[in-house]
Parts: sequence; structure tokens; C-alpha cells
Amino acid sequence: ISERLMKKKRTGTVRPHRQVMGELLRADPDLAIEMLNDTLRDGKPEEIAVAVRRVADAFGGLPHIARRVGVNVTQAYRSLSRHGNPSFRTVHAVLREAGLEISVRLRA
Repeated sequence: ISERLMKKKRTGTVRPHRQVMGELLRADPDLAIEMLNDTLRDGKPEEIAVAVRRVADAFGGLPHIARRVGVNVTQAYRSLSRHGNPSFRTVHAVLREAGLEISVRLRA
């Protein structure tokens, strides 16, 4: 992922990382998929929760997505944090609402 991010045009303006990542993921859904797949493959559970939150932020915002899937907004923020422990139901629902789905394949 870092190679693809490095190729993006730099503007010289200092902006919050979260804002820039949201823009990049929204502009390039394949980058969002790659980030999630890399995190699912190599990441720790807390990193996976944060990656799902970043995708939710990029594709509609976590509060909006949480309300649409029937998850309490405060609980969504807590569970999709570095110290959270989201249920599979929450992760599945948030990703589906963001237009993504989970799949399984054999490890290489």
C-alpha cells in the first residue's frame, strides 16, 4: 500500500492523517480493499478494527453507517478502536454498508 500512497500527488498542505486517508480511500476503493486485505492478513485484531473504522469513515462516516445497520454509534466507536473488540456482526454490517464484503480463501 505504501508504494501506491507515495505515488499520490502531494499538495504541501498539512492536514490530519485521518482526513487524507479518508479522501484517498474514497477516491480509490481498490486501495481500501487492499488496505483491509493486508490488515486482515498481517495485522493484529486491534489494527483490523481500526482499518474497518477508517473505511467506514471514508464511505459515509461511522455515525451514519452505524445508524443504518442498527448499531449504537457510541458502541461502534468504542468497538472499532485500538482498544475495542468488535463483534463479527458489527464488522460484517459496517463493511457491507460501505459497499464491501468479506471473503475467505486458502492461505498461500
